[in-house]
Amino acid sequence: MRMLQSIESTWDDVLEDVLAEVRALHIVHTCRSASLYEDEQIWTQIPAAYRVLDMETASSVLQAQGAALAEALLMPFQRAPQQFLRPERDDPGDPDSPSVYRYLPAKKAVQVRALASRIQDLLGKIVGCSESKYVQILEPGCGRGLVSQTIGISLEQSGFKPRIEFIGIDKDERFCRSFRERWKRLGPMKEGIRHIVQHSFITCAADLERCAGRQPNECKSNNVQYVVLALHGCGDLSASVLQTLDHELCSLRPIALFCIGCCYHKLLKQRIDGARLRCSNKNASFPLSKWLLNRPEFSFGAQAHGGNALLNRSSLYLASADATALRRPDSRRAQRIIQHHHYRAILQILLRRMTEEHRNSADAVRTLLETEGDPRWALLRRTAKHIDQYQDFAAYAEDALRYLQLPVDRVLVKEVASLFDTPVYRHRCLVFWSLCGRLAPMLEALVLLDRFWYARECGYVAWIEEMFPASASPRNQAIVAIREDVVNQAACTQPAVNASIGEGVLSGGSREERSGANDALASGKAARPVMQSRS
Repeated sequence: MRMLQSIESTWDDVLEDVLAEVRALHIVHTCRSASLYEDEQIWTQIPAAYRVLDMETASSVLQAQGAALAEALLMPFQRAPQQFLRPERDDPGDPDSPSVYRYLPAKKAVQVRALASRIQDLLGKIVGCSESKYVQILEPGCGRGLVSQTIGISLEQSGFKPRIEFIGIDKDERFCRSFRERWKRLGPMKEGIRHIVQHSFITCAADLERCAGRQPNECKSNNVQYVVLALHGCGDLSASVLQTLDHELCSLRPIALFCIGCCYHKLLKQRIDGARLRCSNKNASFPLSKWLLNRPEFSFGAQAHGGNALLNRSSLYLASADATALRRPDSRRAQRIIQHHHYRAILQILLRRMTEEHRNSADAVRTLLETEGDPRWALLRRTAKHIDQYQDFAAYAEDALRYLQLPVDRVLVKEVASLFDTPVYRHRCLVFWSLCGRLAPMLEALVLLDRFWYARECGYVAWIEEMFPASASPRNQAIVAIREDVVNQAACTQPAVNASIGEGVLSGGSREERSGANDALASGKAARPVMQSRS
């Protein structure tokens, strides 16, 4: 078992440690927890040192180690987080209360204000150095337009000189209507700031380019600069946003990009493992970078579960999880989560046995098990909200089968419960999900590094930045990318800007020095910052 020790290590060693953890616990992040209940051979693939641990006491330590290793992996490419802004709680009845925050949940208000403040700060540095008369800010997945509206208010108050146009894009017409209504309630803004909202489904970077092309003729005749932002771009949307940086896929060549992804398991356009496909499918959502794709130890399988590839869609699902949920296994929240996972695993076994016992419902159950998008799974989530109200698995199963619109066979339910609702399998569940909590931050770190290196490969100065505290959302790390010629121009006109735009290993020096340093980092030949690692 690999434990945290106080030894000095280079970044290459940290990366090797992460990949070693991912390989050693391969069965954990590529299979369903129900498999550990049914198949003894799968359970034995978990290293013995973990299987015999008292997870009630060791779980928090294991997960803290995983988080520390993920942090060490990202450290050389991160910018120190800004001082987060805590928006005051606006009184909905106060006519002077800023309408952009009115009725917003506290966590969403923190996300919106922090992200908008950071974007405004960088825009002031890079656009102020540009001769462009127009700036278009594209926000795919804009929802109700909260981020765009907040930036608009801030830029109006700061006297931003270039004309600016916000283009909100969302596939949900209801959100588009809400976007328009919010801007209308805001009242007229100063001349030069306006908004457009489009109902459109984004499937690739070219779709964003088409949305940007639907602009007034006066903009087409001028030098327009583009900025692309996405707050929690779901699945393929965040990948499409990043692919606007690639001039072969999109001609926008934005001067800046801010992308916070989520729902990595919904990255559906994936590169299938195999040498013959490694250089094809440029529109693939994962992996994006040559840095990750060409690593000999890396492989990716597009299947949901199982397979011999290092990562699969189950791994990406784990990367999207809240890694802090089980840090305190003795807390009530953690116990409720474990109880829910335990019952869900037994339910999976029950459903598979129903296909054998009940021919009349076999087809319905088989369809349910094979169709992850079946709306009945969403109904099943209701059981998680009151999981502690169930006295035993039988009570849970009755509600669950009702939500899934399946018949209840109490004899079969009792038989399955007697076999699997025991302390032995509860221990397996705790071991499995504790190790998931250990792996989750490492897997997300690999996704973030893949996106960071992709931005660098597209010719952008890039870094990873914590945009708001994790308490507001576990998905709080943004990929920030500034076009390299814009950084150089800003450095010439405002020497202090270069250091403020990109810090550490990604800034300073000439273009050749930055390019050489980053190429060396990618090949593993450059000296790494000293940090803590595992041994």
